[in-house]
Amino acid sequence: MDQYHSQVHQQASSELENGDVDYKEGLNSNNIKGGFVNGKTPQNVSSSFMRKKSDPMLVSSNVLGYFLTNLQEVILGTKLAVLFPAIPLAIAADYYKFGRPWIFALSLLGLTPLAERVSFLTEQIAYFTGPTVGGLLNATCGNATELIIAILALYQNKIHVLKYSLLGSILSNLLLVLGTSLLCGGLANLKKEQKYDRKQADVNSLLLLLGLLCHMLPLMFRYAVGEGTATAFSTLELSRVSSIIMLIAYVAYIFFQLKTHRQLFDAQEEDDEEEEKAVIGFWSAFTWLAGMTVIIALLSEYVVGTIEAASDSWGISVSFLSIILLPIVGNAAEHAGSVIFAFKNKLDISLGVALGSATQISMFVVPLCVVVAWTMNIHMDLDFSLLETGSLAFTIIITAFTLQDGTSHYMKGLLLFLCYIVIAACFFVHKIPQNEESNNGAEAAADCVAIIFGVTGLVGREIARRLISKNKWKVYGVARRYESFPILSPNYHFISCDLLNPQETENKLSMVQDVTHMFWVTWTGEFTLDSRECCEQNEAMMSNALSVILAKSKALKHVSLQTGMKHYFSLRGPFDVKEVSIYDEKCPRTSEGYNFYYVLEDLLEKRLAGKVSWSVLRPGLLMGSSNTTLYNIMGSLAIYGAICKHLNLPFVFGGTRECWEEVCIDGSDARLVAEQHIWAATDDGISSTGGQAFNAINGQSFTWKEIWPVLGEKFRAEVPEDMFSNDFWFAKAMSDKKEAWQEIVTKEGLLHTEMEDLANWEFLDNLFRLPMKMLGTREKADRLGFTMRCKTLESILYWVDSMREEKMIP
Repeated sequence: MDQYHSQVHQQASSELENGDVDYKEGLNSNNIKGGFVNGKTPQNVSSSFMRKKSDPMLVSSNVLGYFLTNLQEVILGTKLAVLFPAIPLAIAADYYKFGRPWIFALSLLGLTPLAERVSFLTEQIAYFTGPTVGGLLNATCGNATELIIAILALYQNKIHVLKYSLLGSILSNLLLVLGTSLLCGGLANLKKEQKYDRKQADVNSLLLLLGLLCHMLPLMFRYAVGEGTATAFSTLELSRVSSIIMLIAYVAYIFFQLKTHRQLFDAQEEDDEEEEKAVIGFWSAFTWLAGMTVIIALLSEYVVGTIEAASDSWGISVSFLSIILLPIVGNAAEHAGSVIFAFKNKLDISLGVALGSATQISMFVVPLCVVVAWTMNIHMDLDFSLLETGSLAFTIIITAFTLQDGTSHYMKGLLLFLCYIVIAACFFVHKIPQNEESNNGAEAAADCVAIIFGVTGLVGREIARRLISKNKWKVYGVARRYESFPILSPNYHFISCDLLNPQETENKLSMVQDVTHMFWVTWTGEFTLDSRECCEQNEAMMSNALSVILAKSKALKHVSLQTGMKHYFSLRGPFDVKEVSIYDEKCPRTSEGYNFYYVLEDLLEKRLAGKVSWSVLRPGLLMGSSNTTLYNIMGSLAIYGAICKHLNLPFVFGGTRECWEEVCIDGSDARLVAEQHIWAATDDGISSTGGQAFNAINGQSFTWKEIWPVLGEKFRAEVPEDMFSNDFWFAKAMSDKKEAWQEIVTKEGLLHTEMEDLANWEFLDNLFRLPMKMLGTREKADRLGFTMRCKTLESILYWVDSMREEKMIP
């Protein structure tokens, strides 16, 4: 076989394949000295037991022969080759829209041989790179499948799946792999004393305990300080710092493992074992590795995207699938090899597999995901919740106690294995909601699935928070930009999507097939509101979304649309600020100009075709907290107040006398509007397939003259005696204040934002110079049972405090 490989290699050009590496020297493992064989870790030695000894196939064509040799070694050179057909089957199942549980199952099966082949290919590359680079490569790629699944879960913002899968890998290695290895090894060697080198176990145990500390501190901090947005930010910052410390510790561990104390981690192989040689060249191995990484990424995307559907179909919790099933399948080859080595009384290798993989996940993959999420502006912390962190803590402590004396017997393995069974049983029943209280007649958990378009906006955030808090809802949040303040809940899933792109909308939303309630609280303002282009863009956004939701979610019951009080008049006038009109929901549409509110209502009525009930809410001046909202009154006022205080400027109201002294507009607290959306969508007594319209306003009138001095005092700004000025324009006065805002952000340690992220000065100027009165009545909502009301001044003060808590304003 060696002669054959040399012949094939010479015909295929050694320089093209291997660069400057001499092929014959590269093939000989004796040419590489050191504690690792070609940088081979215990994980690689363990996985090698799943490989088959291949025989060369003689072919007439040199190029064909070279390709078939590679194919034989890479594809057929594993005992798991029988599972490779699952890969094209999974791709076909996705293409032909088979059941999503089938895609999940086939993808899992396809990942099993791929994970083992990645280990094989990194080992082949190590023959040509030397022990240090080879060992580093093996250490880095040892859990490539878990890392890819984690990154894809992060990309889809499925933080719960990511955390569950990584936690499951650690538990699986420490309890299942190590437990079965010690159990089988003890039973197979009853008359022999099984010993291992404690030094390796001690180093890994210390690293795992450091990782455990970094997981426990955010959890303990949250319980010590209490829930809240400020706590969430502090926990996030603590997690990011801890992750950097963990990565530093892991780099030191790699240096310790590969350089200074290599002998502690030596993968001891049998003395009479045949000398191993590389069976494919460097560039072949590299090419195969790159290709398989792409396939692993594709299958991992299928797994992450279909895990909820599999959970619903099989009646098994997502936590059980992620924590128990994914790690078992992903590392089956490595695990089997570990048990075989234990049978042969080679516990140092078995310990190297279990402890090495667990340490890599805990100290490298987990903190790396936190840092990557940081760069993606996704808020992932190290708080894995009480049940998950408690399971991890007991697992690490039990494992450390088990390995403290340097000897083993089957009883230790049995107890570790039984611990794993108990934890698996716990997460199997974890699907049962802890809060079984009734939800005012709301539907059962499986029947309440919401999708919120515009979830990062003022009202979208509040709808999501309220639905999640009811413990009966599963929520999808959709927005173009990632969330600055994500909702951390296993029942919440964020989807970043440009709804103006029909292909992206189809790709991103096609996996959402269980929606029962749709909330549309988004719009695009690229063009002026009364333009034809604005109508066309907003219609296209909703049409793209409806096309997917109506096709995929057959259980859709209700669509709730949000427009506004501009429904009742034309932006083109004519206007009369003296005229007082109180608009109710029956007021006819205006005939002047374009209004995209009408376009969206007509589109809903047409597309739902009397088969799905729908409602439309028309709020007034929205008050809430968001850094992604174009017309954000609270952000504008808060930044204006902060700059006035910072520069010792008077807190002046710039506008017309009518807007200062008279009631010109209704306030709408985002909390109230969110509750009214949920009420309109879930109260069967008011729902209608013909559509129901509701004004969504606080219910109590206000004037800016009443509110302005209280607001100035809240911002600790200088409030002059004469606060009103007809000549003051916010856009002009604030045009050169960007640097002042950045000084405030730096000085106060605020969330990094540009001034225009929160403030819209033209909006303030227009608002305080309204040429008409935008007032509505609550009579219809009150009569039908929605009685929640808010005082506008209290709403404003509440949202100032909320934005301060979120570190958006000083």
